[in-house]
Amino acid sequence: MRKYFLIISALVLTVALMGFSSALNYNDSQSSTNMIVKANVLGPTISISVPDNLDFGNIAPGYISSLQNFSVTNSGTTNIEVTPQLENKSSANLFSNLFFKRIQSDNLTKIGLFNLKIDKPSVAGSEKIQNAYMQLDLTNYAGDISGNVNTTIIFTAVPSS
Repeated sequence: MRKYFLIISALVLTVALMGFSSALNYNDSQSSTNMIVKANVLGPTISISVPDNLDFGNIAPGYISSLQNFSVTNSGTTNIEVTPQLENKSSANLFSNLFFKRIQSDNLTKIGLFNLKIDKPSVAGSEKIQNAYMQLDLTNYAGDISGNVNTTIIFTAVPSS
């Protein structure tokens, strides 16, 4: 009888352990030890924006305009160097007297020779904004012009280190 009691006890213990083991396996299947991680990795992209227009107001030959503040926004994924160029060569005589600088204490640099370096944004999908200044210097302008005049400046950007 004792032999049957030991066998029955062993079977009960085995069944109890199997149930406990199944409970462990069941709970483990509810939570995972693995995680899938995804990312959309962007290649180097260049994307800039500038204000639509800038108005120097009234200015006459022999004078210098006030400094006009503007910003260039880098929303790409790489460091860039931005260069402003005149689009319309017919107005180049007057507007070739445009000068730029990054900060007020910098020296002015003539259009076509000025470069503005802008780092990439610290987070992809965000923006890095760099302010700069522009001035129209007509102190040595000998042309005869009056009325409203305008031109288009194209800001080209290339990757920089």
